[in-house]
Amino acid sequence: MSRIDRRIGLLLIASTTMTLACAHGPTVRVADPAEVRAAIEAANVQFASAMLRGDAPAVGSFFTEDGECIYAGMKEFIVGRPAVEAFFVSLFKRVSFVEATITTSAVHVEGDLAFETGTNKLTRKAGEAAPSTGTARYLVIWKRSADGRWRIRVDAVVPNPAG
Repeated sequence: MSRIDRRIGLLLIASTTMTLACAHGPTVRVADPAEVRAAIEAANVQFASAMLRGDAPAVGSFFTEDGECIYAGMKEFIVGRPAVEAFFVSLFKRVSFVEATITTSAVHVEGDLAFETGTNKLTRKAGEAAPSTGTARYLVIWKRSADGRWRIRVDAVVPNPAG
């Protein structure tokens, strides 16, 4: 066997080995963008319902274990599902929500992450005060869990200016 034949043989073996290694590597789940959007929109309806009920554990369940909230008026990020739940427990002690509408504008899917933009309209009531309504824009980064459920990894909300 000539030196060139040996090199070609080694290249073929190396190429075959690499191909087989890639074929048996971790699989990437390909998501249908329409299905992901439908799942996110359904989750948003359930999230809004939990807000109206004042159910902090239910709201917290929508977040990943390391989920983060970036909300206007907050000096720090709210990090981790327990902190998110505690934030909503505190919020629901001060105010109740009488309307919660979440409207998805767009969803972009990249592997196990989905980037959602949209708007919301929240009407809340504090004590005996008249209800007040605010609107906002948001960016939510969703992450697909091992169980296939999409959960919020980052929730960033930007209130619309008054007026």
